[in-house]
Amino acid sequence: MENNKLAQCDGCRKLVPLADVKYILKPHRSFPILICSACRSEKGSGVDERKLVKKDESRIQKADEKVMYICYSCNYKFKYNPKAVSAPKCPFCGKIEHVSRYRSMLADDLIKECY
Repeated sequence: MENNKLAQCDGCRKLVPLADVKYILKPHRSFPILICSACRSEKGSGVDERKLVKKDESRIQKADEKVMYICYSCNYKFKYNPKAVSAPKCPFCGKIEHVSRYRSMLADDLIKECY
């Protein structure tokens, strides 16, 4: 018996044979999509490598801008962008008055500070 099941391509929305489609994972999606061979050859893999590289670089830059803060009320450590308009607020307990910049102090640093 011939396998004549059809599936709808998510690229062109046409009904194509099931053997002609493949699942492709798109960025920023939690589930794969069905793409027919015509759409795959037309659009490549569907992922623009230049956009992915730019997004990765921008994420790294945004992560570098954030500074470690600590809430002395609940001892919760978190990252916050010091260039932001609002004052840093503890995401755990919500207090503003007990939040300050976190400095990790090693024993050598404490000895140098004393002398």
